[in-house]
Amino acid sequence: MAAHSVNWREQIQKAISGDQPEAIPAVLRIDKWYNACIHGTGLPDELSGMSIEQVEDHLGFARSARGAKVYDIRYRPPVERIERQEGDRVITEWRTASGNVRCVRSYGPGDREAGLSPTIVEYPIRTLDDYRVFAEIAEAAEFVPAYDTYRTYDAAIGPSGLPMVILGAIPFHELLIRWTGYERGYLDLFDRPDVVLEAVERANRAWRRMWPIVAESPAELVMHGVNFDSMMTSPPVFREHFLPYLREFTAAMHTAGKKVAFHGDGDMSDLLDLVVEAGFDVADCLACAPMVRCTIAQARSAWRDKITIWGGIPSPMFEPSTPIEKLRDHLEMIYRQLAPGDRFMLGVADQIMPGASWQHVKLVSHWVREHRDYPIRL
Repeated sequence: MAAHSVNWREQIQKAISGDQPEAIPAVLRIDKWYNACIHGTGLPDELSGMSIEQVEDHLGFARSARGAKVYDIRYRPPVERIERQEGDRVITEWRTASGNVRCVRSYGPGDREAGLSPTIVEYPIRTLDDYRVFAEIAEAAEFVPAYDTYRTYDAAIGPSGLPMVILGAIPFHELLIRWTGYERGYLDLFDRPDVVLEAVERANRAWRRMWPIVAESPAELVMHGVNFDSMMTSPPVFREHFLPYLREFTAAMHTAGKKVAFHGDGDMSDLLDLVVEAGFDVADCLACAPMVRCTIAQARSAWRDKITIWGGIPSPMFEPSTPIEKLRDHLEMIYRQLAPGDRFMLGVADQIMPGASWQHVKLVSHWVREHRDYPIRL
């Protein structure tokens, strides 16, 4: 099948639904690498003057299409969110009736130009009283439908890809990732579960107001659940604090005809069966060995026809220090393990980073063109 004749939207729809495709989609995140080239050394000569969409087409990749949204968030008074920048620091202040907190994030050298997110250096929750602030902010959130915004974005993507609406982490995990950090969050959960779980339950109830807005939207694919990891979100924690919320959410989305993804760039070794129980359809940016313990074979064995694997290439494979033969051998291993190619989209865990080697990117481009057709033949 010639590259220009492929309707990637249709192929992605088949891949995430378990239907037999005609071509194997390659959907890799290249925006950070592209931005770093534009603001740094420049694009390789072969790509000179191209937009990111033109580069994706040239490489034989479908659109990554991760910028879709179906709602805007506003906060009812008295909650206020105030953000300012001080050099490389981004300071976000929250003012509420329960108290005030702030989050400080910092950009590293070159991060801003490449489009990388700043790193949290000061978490908002510093005392037990601050959990009430977290809950009050969640309860003040208003989810305002933005369906026309989605439709405009969707039309711009067209047959080149399928938009995925990223809803972020679930409330319990949002608390750990962005409000407490794992260390403080787990210590407080052990010492004062009453305080932590009351705040989480209030946030859960508040976020459920978002569900019908997503369910009634024109989106086909949504992501709710990020950065699962066998150590940081261990099976006992996942079963108790993630699974009940996720089961309800995925059931609501499936009733509305949506597919649900999670962002699988951590070590999924001990969570493979649990994400099936949670009702997920797609593992986005799935990480595998040698980056983590989990192998492609383990994931396929656990998920079979239930969850689509979207990933397979660890981002370090694109580094100049990685022998090009190692990347080629890894691609061959992935395709052999996942042949004939059902429920599979080639991707990277979690993105091609600034500093990636053009020769390595070009090798993947050649590979996906040579092995585009279903069934996979090696």
